[in-house]
Amino acid sequence: MKGYFLLLAAVFTLSAVAQTVDNGSSYFVGYFNADGKSMVPAKKDNLEGSPFLNDNWELGKVYFASGKVADKMLLQFDLNKNQLQFRQDTTSYYFAEPVKEFIITTKDKEAIRQVLFRNGYTKNSGHATTAFYNVMAEGKNFQLLKMFVCRLQDKYEYIGTSKQIYQTIEELYLYEVATKKFIRIKKDRNTLVEKLGAYNEDVKKWLQKHSIETEADLLDFTDQLNK
Repeated sequence: MKGYFLLLAAVFTLSAVAQTVDNGSSYFVGYFNADGKSMVPAKKDNLEGSPFLNDNWELGKVYFASGKVADKMLLQFDLNKNQLQFRQDTTSYYFAEPVKEFIITTKDKEAIRQVLFRNGYTKNSGHATTAFYNVMAEGKNFQLLKMFVCRLQDKYEYIGTSKQIYQTIEELYLYEVATKKFIRIKKDRNTLVEKLGAYNEDVKKWLQKHSIETEADLLDFTDQLNK
């Protein structure tokens, strides 16, 4: 009898934190929200910056590990936690079902872009297999990946007061598909010659003729690696 009551209590607890949301797709998406409150913390006076890829909620598409797909969802990607959130009405939630990849809209002064994030990679980059990378380009030999690393750091003012600030750095990788190996790279031709010049003669000759200074240059280089 005691075990029966414990089982009932467990079922009640789970029903309080795992629910479903109709997102207009042909199935329901589970979420976790233990106390019914928004998971986006209130902004503090001593906090600068943002942990999010976009400060605003943007439309996106989510691909789950189970093969299900949810489209036209309002999404935010928390770079500090490397975790995806979605919005239902005025409340934000985390997905209960594991997410494999997602596409989210990003906006800047230049353009509106659809950006792909994916997890499930090996841990030899130093990040967990559940960590999401921005897939900038992919092909038969290599993928060009970007990892956003966002940390909350202390910032001390000259008058003795302190604040906390979100600082984000970007790590760039070439991921070799065959070996599942990560190669840390920079927007620098000498670094690429050192790490990939021996890949084949065509790549080496291409690097000798082209400068690598921007992400567009890296995209061109990745295209050359995949020929």
